[in-house]
Order: sequence, then C-alpha cells, then structure tokens
Amino acid sequence: YSEKCKDSILMTDFNETADGMETVELEPLREDKKKILEDILKYLETNQRGYIKVPTGWGKTFLSKHIMKKYYDEGKLVLFLVSKNNPLLSQTYYDRKNDRPLFPNSALLSSEHKVDRKELAETLRVLGQGKGKGFVLFASLQTVLGKQSSEIKDLILEFTDLAIVDEIHNFINNRGNDFLNELGERTKVLGMTA
Repeated sequence: YSEKCKDSILMTDFNETADGMETVELEPLREDKKKILEDILKYLETNQRGYIKVPTGWGKTFLSKHIMKKYYDEGKLVLFLVSKNNPLLSQTYYDRKNDRPLFPNSALLSSEHKVDRKELAETLRVLGQGKGKGFVLFASLQTVLGKQSSEIKDLILEFTDLAIVDEIHNFINNRGNDFLNELGERTKVLGMTA
C-alpha cells in the first residue's frame, strides 16, 4: 500500500481487501465517551441531523471513527467531510500505526490526492444498490463540488447513509450548507464543532 500512497492513488478496492486489512482496529473509548457514543447512535436512530459541540482536543475525530465503524460494519456508505483540504482529512483516513487506510474499503478524495474517479463512481453506484461491504469516503467539500467530481457528488447525494461533517461551523451560509441541504432522506448528518 505504501507504494500506492507515493503515487497518490488513495483508494482501496471494496472487492479486493489487501492482506491484513479485513478488520478495522480502533483504540477503545473511555467509559465516559462510550456513553456519548451510545447516546449519539441512539439519537441517530430517530433523528436525521444533529451535531456535537465540545472543546478542541476533546476527541471529536476519534469519536467519529467509532461512529463510522458502526455504520461501516453494517455495510453502509459513510462520508467524512471537511470544508477544505487540510491535514485532518488524510490523518483521519490513514492508520499510521498499521501503515494503511483505517477502513479497508475506503477512498480519500481531495485535490491533494488523486483517485480514479470513474472507479470511485462505479464503487459508489454498486454500494448504493446495497451490494458489497461498508465503504467510507473521506472528502473535502471543495473537491466534491469541483467540476471533475459532479458524478461523484450526485452519487454521494443519492447513496450516502451517514455524513460526518468536521468543523460544521464552516458550512453555514455557503455552498457547504447548500450541499448538506441536498442530501436525501436516506442520509443522517452528524456535525462536529468546537
């Protein structure tokens, strides 16, 4: 996989899981955060949208990985979205400890990392029809809304089961807010902010 990263091709084929990438391994949550995770998951069972506001450094991104894992393990399509390309996007995508993507079936879509968009679109189309395993797309809003990604944007809007939006305060009164409003009834949205 490291060779692929050097070539900036950051996508794991959802049908061909690399050796040793069958499971998602996360550090366990502390008891207080386990309760918050349970509360968020319960909230999302009956609500379409919500957000969590806690101080910087509290562990929102770490908690979001546990939420993504729950949906991923259920075979769902998850979108982890940031407003613009920043290091948090690739840091959340990549498991540095194991030198691989955190989720075996995932892709990183940003202007800094190239991905085969036709292959990604086909993957999203197949997953949207309920075929295959869970999938997590890590993306920046600016890339999703770019001209080269219009087909991917349409597929995200149609098939995403859960969108986790980091720094959701950056999505107010702009194209980010418009994008979130385009998400269909199928999609749960969880925002995170400090």
